[in-house]
Amino acid sequence: MSRKDRICSLSQDKFRNYSFCEEPAEYRARATLNDGRECLLYLCPVHMPHAWELAQVLMERRFEDGEAGSDKVRLECVSFHQINPSQTFIRRNNLGRWAA
Repeated sequence: MSRKDRICSLSQDKFRNYSFCEEPAEYRARATLNDGRECLLYLCPVHMPHAWELAQVLMERRFEDGEAGSDKVRLECVSFHQINPSQTFIRRNNLGRWAA
């Protein structure tokens, strides 16, 4: 599978209250903890609105340190990038046409 042909992360991880999904991912979400650790989620448009909740669950599973108190790690940021599988690139020799 190439990088452009990603499927929704709900096809790989099981999440309570979410059904299995094999739709193509159109978004990449980078979830960051307050200590700097990160993970990526690939999401379809249906699951994109739930990115924060899904990232929290995934972070708890992957980075469960068993810490207690105020130093416990928490989800700090989720940034999004739209994946465009049909992206067209401009060839270098055509750049002169775009110059004014």
